[in-house]
Amino acid sequence: MPLAGPPLLFLLGLLVSTAILGTAFYLEHGIGLAPCALCLIQRACMAAFAVACLAAVVHRPKAFGRRIYGAVALAFSSFGAFSAGRQVWLQNLPREGSSDCLMPLERMLDEMTFPTMVKAIFDGSADCLQVNWSLYGMSVAEWSLLAFAGFMLLSAFQLLRRH
Repeated sequence: MPLAGPPLLFLLGLLVSTAILGTAFYLEHGIGLAPCALCLIQRACMAAFAVACLAAVVHRPKAFGRRIYGAVALAFSSFGAFSAGRQVWLQNLPREGSSDCLMPLERMLDEMTFPTMVKAIFDGSADCLQVNWSLYGMSVAEWSLLAFAGFMLLSAFQLLRRH
């Protein structure tokens, strides 16, 4: 039995990432969970991954184009996995060493240089350490890491796949 074709796999990535984004917005607006800065980075990576998959589905590229879309999707899913992994790691640190909450993102953009802002976000803060919601014993960050790992596999498969 042949494996699913490239457009179908990109469509699968698009549908799953869109569902995850919808869930993230439901958790924020429906349940009231405020996203931290690392969560916002993960959302941006998820949205960028979805756009790369959408472009691949619409464009229906040949082998070289499929590899380009696979590489772009792999880059976004890898950065998303890095940020989710960082948040999972921060959530498992002892609480006594945690820093204060970060200032709002809009204020950070106005008052900090970009490298300083990125360092502050990835250093973590108290709002990134909190686990306010879980499903089957896993936090949102852990689910996000799992999803990005799956997207990395899908993207690497598209990138390395032969005709």
